[in-house]
Amino acid sequence: MGVALDPASHRALLIGVDRYPDWGDLKGAESDIDDVEAWLLSTGVSPDRVTKLRSKDYRFTTARRARPVFQQVVDWLTGLEEEADGRPDDFPLGERVYLVFAGHGINHKEFQQTGLLPRSGPRFSDCLPLLSARTFLRTRAYFREVVVVADCCRDQVKLALTPSWPFGVETHRNSNQVSVFEVYAAEAGEKAIEQEFAPGKWGGVTTQALLRGLQGFAADDQGRVWAHTLKGYLIAAVVARLGQEFEPQVSAKEEEPSPMLLCQSARRRPTLRIVPKAHKTGLVTVTRKKDSETAGVALLGEPLEFVLDVGYYAVTAPDGSRQDVTLAWEETTVYV
Repeated sequence: MGVALDPASHRALLIGVDRYPDWGDLKGAESDIDDVEAWLLSTGVSPDRVTKLRSKDYRFTTARRARPVFQQVVDWLTGLEEEADGRPDDFPLGERVYLVFAGHGINHKEFQQTGLLPRSGPRFSDCLPLLSARTFLRTRAYFREVVVVADCCRDQVKLALTPSWPFGVETHRNSNQVSVFEVYAAEAGEKAIEQEFAPGKWGGVTTQALLRGLQGFAADDQGRVWAHTLKGYLIAAVVARLGQEFEPQVSAKEEEPSPMLLCQSARRRPTLRIVPKAHKTGLVTVTRKKDSETAGVALLGEPLEFVLDVGYYAVTAPDGSRQDVTLAWEETTVYV
């Protein structure tokens, strides 16, 4: 399946908001956006094709003066309209566009997944309707591929004002040929979670899992990261860290219009660390659930390490007790 990548033609709008005067601050949204930008640049996307909006780049103390605002998103989308206007070629602006939002969010009764910008509060709303933005990018067919990532909660909250969408409906003849990859960190009514991944380094669990998949944990033997395989990895990684109730909503299709090759990345494999606790000696077995392949090793009182494929495993202790484990992050520790 030969698919060429053209990162030089990729475009991205990255929005990260940690500061919310009326909602309470976050710790990792802007760091996530910086990490996504770093990954994009590492793939060959030009810095001048990445637009980054972060609350820390503006000075404000009240919600009324807070930035970024939805109008900046509108201006960016309008710029795409103007750039594409009059161009006769198919997908006139390039191969792929990214829209990434990290911050607070709600599930609006009409607009569904909605990112909150920092001006939002009890008496005023300034929101990004994410599905409307996704539909705009798909139906206009300015790009062959659309990637939307929203690492935000989807609380059922009533806002003072309903979000607005200023663009009319225009469906290009090529819109059914646009491939879409969507990641929403939470189902309707559920929470997205941020955690400390290193001392002082916070991030959204969904975004950090996504990046690890793109950086090789979701790569196949040829170093290809496909959208439909990244979907499986991403769900497994988030559930392994947070539990089933935090499973992200991910949409990716292997069939038509075409499978989406997200990037090329050297394949990475996680480490399983087995630490003796109740048992200092004896036989420990590790079984891969996919094919029941089993390896046994003798405990000698010291921790053991296995570098294995991403997947689901069972670790059986010398007394026959079993622990199920998902290997998706850099290292997973099991005590026996």
